[in-house]
Amino acid sequence: MRWLARLLAVLLLAYGTAAAQNPELRTAHHLDSIRKNPSLLLAFLEDMPKGADLHNHMAGAIYA
Repeated sequence: MRWLARLLAVLLLAYGTAAAQNPELRTAHHLDSIRKNPSLLLAFLEDMPKGADLHNHMAGAIYA
């Protein structure tokens, strides 16, 4: 029974460290992995948010 508790503890620690990786770091690793593949890189960059997806002002948003 102790081995089960130890296994559970190890799995929880491993999951915690993997889940702690922030989104920016995951995105950077993904970009590095596809950097030399033009078709994957194009798809990645086309899916990135642009313009008003990133930032807008409420006072001018009604005119857009």
